[in-house]
Amino acid sequence: MILLWSASSLFVTALCIMVMRRSRIAALLVDDPVKPQSAHVGVVPRIGGIAIACGVTSTLGLMYASAAFRLATTLQTLLYLVGALCVVSALDDWKSLPPRVRLAAHFAAAAVVLLAMVQQALALPLSASLTFHLLTNSIGVAFVLLAIVWTTNAVNFMDGANGIVGLSLLALLVSLGAIAAWSPQSAGSSVAAICAVFAGAVLGFLWFNVPAGKVFLGDAGSIPLGFFVATLSLYGNLAGLWPLSVPVWLLAPLVADASFTLARRVAGGYSPSTPHATHYYQRLIRSGWPHSRTAAVYAGLSLSGGLVGVALQHQGTSAIWSMTMAVATYTAIALILERKLRRSAPTP
Repeated sequence: MILLWSASSLFVTALCIMVMRRSRIAALLVDDPVKPQSAHVGVVPRIGGIAIACGVTSTLGLMYASAAFRLATTLQTLLYLVGALCVVSALDDWKSLPPRVRLAAHFAAAAVVLLAMVQQALALPLSASLTFHLLTNSIGVAFVLLAIVWTTNAVNFMDGANGIVGLSLLALLVSLGAIAAWSPQSAGSSVAAICAVFAGAVLGFLWFNVPAGKVFLGDAGSIPLGFFVATLSLYGNLAGLWPLSVPVWLLAPLVADASFTLARRVAGGYSPSTPHATHYYQRLIRSGWPHSRTAAVYAGLSLSGGLVGVALQHQGTSAIWSMTMAVATYTAIALILERKLRRSAPTP
């Protein structure tokens, strides 16, 4: 049944893209090829996120109608907020909302889902999960709030090359879905089904995005997906499906690129809000790497990182030590890349 739901989501997403590409919607939601951070030439519609939302929503509706699929309150809240962020971000794709409005929406969504998770955590017996300990003290809640918002925006910042976000998140969704499906916890089956639905929708989008970017995700795709994977990672850890270190390893290539790029620019005196094209993936493309190769490397790093996280878990390594190893690993990768890229083409 999981494969059936995934196929349904894939089909609806692909169908929506084919229809919208020939409609007025595509003309209203186009990417600006002359913006500083653009790595593309030509006008491309940013309709992938809307199509993914249609694929996910219609499939989840069918699953609920089958009466064989019910979600915990926290998961329902999470999905409602994903939909709300999709609406806000679609408006941003259309009319370019002020940054403060977008950021306020991100913080509001993160705060609401955190409230639901805190209530869930307080209803549980003492848990060894890292998320449980973070959500049961005020400093931890503040840290998680910032982590959700930053991950949401980091995924958005990385959406600038064909397939880089789609393939990386597909690797994450398949990995977490497989872990959830094998978990003995009661939440495993519903989380596995949701991961399959989102994975199918992302795959339907990738059909039109790799190797040639016929459509883009837009903020309506990258923002909700970033929020979804960040909050799902926390929920799965709270429900005992996986250690928090596993999704951290899976998300590390995207988040590390965005984080180190921001740190480098702030240290260089640049404003964090100024548009730029200095992410590592953008610099790799300018150095001669094709989009498809760049995306494959990032997705490969994500998938291999997930395997490392699972292996460390089975060896008894604590989640904190495993995440520390992820930070050290990607710090080393960033330093090596910085040195090589500066030799080929110095970039501010």
